[in-house]
Amino acid sequence: MYLYQEDGTLWYWDSDLITYHDKEWAGASVERRDLLDMETDDLLVPKIISISPGVDGALFLLENGEVFVSEYVTTEIKDVEYFRRSHGNPQNTWTTVAKDLPLKGLSFRKLDYENINGISSDKNNTFYLIDKDENIYCY
Repeated sequence: MYLYQEDGTLWYWDSDLITYHDKEWAGASVERRDLLDMETDDLLVPKIISISPGVDGALFLLENGEVFVSEYVTTEIKDVEYFRRSHGNPQNTWTTVAKDLPLKGLSFRKLDYENINGISSDKNNTFYLIDKDENIYCY
């Protein structure tokens, strides 16, 4: 979940669903992290005017025509022990190990497009951008 605050900062709610993206039930904690982390005067932080989600990422269009993308990237691969629960009997729990589980992190970076006026996606992992001259780009 992304949180866009009134001061122009963009945050995400980190419930370890990114870290454990490939096996969501393997972990859980709650913290948030500043994403834009721009080195500008707080009054000059460009506002997000559009967000276009895909399956494993999203595009963020800023009012100045810049576009950022969020993506899940593998940060580490390790064995993770986690609890399992029986669907028929919730009291029946045991632990199991997910071998060589790719742990994910959120990559948030600026794309090399300028003067973008609109963004959209096919709701999968293909994004479309249109600039002020009506050129269309596929990302």
